[in-house]
Amino acid sequence: MSTKKDAQVSCSICGAALDDFFGTYPNAVCRECDGRAVNADGHPPAHDTWADAGDNPVFIDGVKCWRRYRFGGYVTMRDMHNCSNISEFYELHMPERLGRRKKNAK
Repeated sequence: MSTKKDAQVSCSICGAALDDFFGTYPNAVCRECDGRAVNADGHPPAHDTWADAGDNPVFIDGVKCWRRYRFGGYVTMRDMHNCSNISEFYELHMPERLGRRKKNAK
């Protein structure tokens, strides 16, 4: 019987294997695909390592993605629902985590 821990984590664009670290992020994208990312204006995305901020969304080969900026780096995640902002992305792609947060807040 297969468990979630046994499941292979793969890039949501090209299917390449990813480190287990990426398993906590929905629809993670590999660094090779991420290297082709552009912002809405078609330029390389901005990334401010001091402020943990940068362009969102980004596009990889025309595919809309969102970046989670943190600790001077980021993880890029494919948007399967054409979300209008990153908050909506998390609501639609990670509802189980949001439900847990709401329960803990009570």
